[in-house]
Amino acid sequence: MSSRPLPNPVAPVLHATLLLSVLVLAGGCGDKPDGTTDHPLTRLLACVPAPSQEKDLEQLGHLTYVDVRRSEAVSGITKPLTWAAFSALDRAGREAWNKAIDRLRVSEPSYFSESLRDAEQMPSTVGFDFFDVDQILSYGSAGSGAQLLAGSFSRDAIIAAFKARGYRASAAADRAALLFRHADERDDQTSNFDFDETSANPFGGRSGRRHPVALLTPRLLVSSPGEATTRALILTHARRTPSLLSVRAYRATTDALLRSSVAPAQLVQAIYLRPESLPAAVEVVVNIMYEPWANPNVIKEKRAELSDDLPLPPYRLAAMADGQDNGEQITLVSVAYDSAAQADLARPTIERRLDRFRDVFREGGETALSEVGGRRGQSVIHHANGMAVLVVPVRYPASPKVGAGRLYLRWLGAIDQSTFLPLVPSEGK
Repeated sequence: MSSRPLPNPVAPVLHATLLLSVLVLAGGCGDKPDGTTDHPLTRLLACVPAPSQEKDLEQLGHLTYVDVRRSEAVSGITKPLTWAAFSALDRAGREAWNKAIDRLRVSEPSYFSESLRDAEQMPSTVGFDFFDVDQILSYGSAGSGAQLLAGSFSRDAIIAAFKARGYRASAAADRAALLFRHADERDDQTSNFDFDETSANPFGGRSGRRHPVALLTPRLLVSSPGEATTRALILTHARRTPSLLSVRAYRATTDALLRSSVAPAQLVQAIYLRPESLPAAVEVVVNIMYEPWANPNVIKEKRAELSDDLPLPPYRLAAMADGQDNGEQITLVSVAYDSAAQADLARPTIERRLDRFRDVFREGGETALSEVGGRRGQSVIHHANGMAVLVVPVRYPASPKVGAGRLYLRWLGAIDQSTFLPLVPSEGK
């Protein structure tokens, strides 16, 4: 299984504290947010604290969402009930599941990379099975990242597992929450190395750390390395502080991914891209020029695109999504603007750049679209939350020959390499 994390420049380099919190709350995030589509993505975004100032949104980095169950469903795979049941499958059954999940990409901290090696030990270590997790949302920058796991969890089993590892419970003031601290911890301690390295603990265990964890409801676990982030998640869950869905661009872009006329019926995964986290136009060419295996013809093409007269105005937020609909795979590119005029101005530039995009390492003449047998559909401008979101769909076959999520992964790889031009705003225009 190779559902590796997405290594991007803003992926969290996590520094943890010692507090481990297990909270049992009745409402708040994880429920259907008011005025939004009832969907696992919106329910998870409603748990992410909104920064107090717009400039601090950059700290979110590349926010990623994956739906494990949806990836299985579109591949015709039945969810294994437990890790033991998965291990009992024949080789073909295990490989089929691996292929269905291999399309998923998440930012660090990665539930997949943290858990797989010792997954059979997870019930005794953290109180739930690897297959109890249905959806995952990850975000953050150095020292403030977070991982949200939606699924089905047993409060009693989780409490028992953590207490067995030396954590003690104390009453918390906020809505009958239970806080668990390790017997060796002090309030002023800043290191949380457990010295009991195990991938069976997906909350930093692979590196021997104790990340704070919160069980918000029997359907929702959250984890963060820092006490401040943990407390912010707690307050957001209790609806005492605004969530990310209160930020216009995130709410509008999410609405476009789920409700626009070109949205896929089955949303498998998505990534939200802050414009300031993407390289400037000139950096794209420099990055390509210094790649030793880059195709010289592609470098020329990139330079030509940068001199294109078509402008791409600065935008508030971009997102890319991977899904399926009626036997076809769909990759969406969404860009949020303050006005329909700006979105309409951006439309021909983004469409043209997506049509022409080629991987810098490809020797052949195929574009990414032609490589997967894809076709760009009619773009739309979706109006939501007082914003105009340009949504460009690309459809391509859902077949073993093409591979699950191949175009999405190709474009995501270019973003990781800082060579993805289509979303780079024009300079001086």
